[in-house]
Amino acid sequence: MFRDKDLLRTQGKFHGNPLAQSHFYRLLGGWIDRLRGGDGARIITWTRNSEWPTDGKRRVSLQRYVENLDALAREGARRGAGMVLVRPVNVEVVEGMQYDGGFSWDPYVESQLRLAAFHDVPVVSALPPFQAAYDRLMRNPATAANARQTLFLDRMHPTALGQEILARAILDQLQTSNWPDNPLLGRSDVEFPLDSLPSDGWNQPKSEVGKQLSPFRGVFQQGAQAGQ
Repeated sequence: MFRDKDLLRTQGKFHGNPLAQSHFYRLLGGWIDRLRGGDGARIITWTRNSEWPTDGKRRVSLQRYVENLDALAREGARRGAGMVLVRPVNVEVVEGMQYDGGFSWDPYVESQLRLAAFHDVPVVSALPPFQAAYDRLMRNPATAANARQTLFLDRMHPTALGQEILARAILDQLQTSNWPDNPLLGRSDVEFPLDSLPSDGWNQPKSEVGKQLSPFRGVFQQGAQAGQ
C-alpha cells in the first residue's frame, strides 16, 4: 500500500478517470511503473510486529499526525466541542513484549502527550484496563488459550469486548475530569509548536525525504507529477 497523503494526491489528479478509483488498477499502475524502470508499488506500513520499520518511510509522518490532532483540538474548541485523546494498545504491548530501542510508535505517543499538555486535555491509556483484562483471562484455564482472540480481532483492533473495555476507560476519565462541567476544550487561539516535537528516532534516507510515491508514475504523465 502507499502513504495516505500520496493516495489522496493521486486521487485528486485522476478523480475524473473511473479506472483510477479501482484499487486493482492502482496496483496494476505500480506493476507497469516497475516494468518501465520505476520503483513500482511499495509496501509502506507501521510494521506488522511493532518493531522499527526498515523501508525508510512512515505511512503517516509524525508531523502530519500532530498537525491533524492539533487541527481537531482547535476546531473543536471553536465549536465548543471538547477532546479526550486515546492511546491505543496492541497484542504485543498487552503481552509485555519489548523491542530493543523501543516501539516504532514511541515518538507518536510522546507527541500525543505533548499535544495534550499544550491543549490541557486528558489522554486515556488503553494499556491498564486491557492488561488487567488479559491477566484475568490468563489466570483462568478455561479462557487462557483464547485470551488474545477475546480482546483483539487481529494484532491491533479490539473485539466487541475490547471496545467495551475502552469505552469504560474513557467514561472513567470523563467522570474524573468532571465533564461536562469541565468541557475539556483545547486552545483555539494558537497552533501547537511543531518545533517542540520529539525526534522520530528513525534514520530516513535523505533521498526519500518529501518524495511522494504515486502508483501512476509510470502510466500517465500526470502520474509522474503526482509522484514528485
